[in-house]
Amino acid sequence: MEYERVKAREKLSQTEKQLSGILYERGVDSKGFAIIRSKGDQALFRLNTKTLKRKMGVPESRPVADFLPTISIKAKDLAAEMTGLNVQNKDLKGQSKVMY
Repeated sequence: MEYERVKAREKLSQTEKQLSGILYERGVDSKGFAIIRSKGDQALFRLNTKTLKRKMGVPESRPVADFLPTISIKAKDLAAEMTGLNVQNKDLKGQSKVMY
């Protein structure tokens, strides 16, 4: 069971790296990427990243995904993949277009 969770976490890391590359190519900086990730957490968990971390007791410097169950990690991975595809398919450029 833990093996599956670790594999899902590694996959999420790869997907997020790909997504950040896609977003940076389209003019989204690291602050914008953090906002997009927080919006994804809000969509999945109904809490932004900061609130989610506080509720779960996650240290500020650690990713929330390090503390999530396998199914939630997989959901974050799917959401990140969908965001990347959406940005590419719609050829969105610029931080304001990508984020909203």
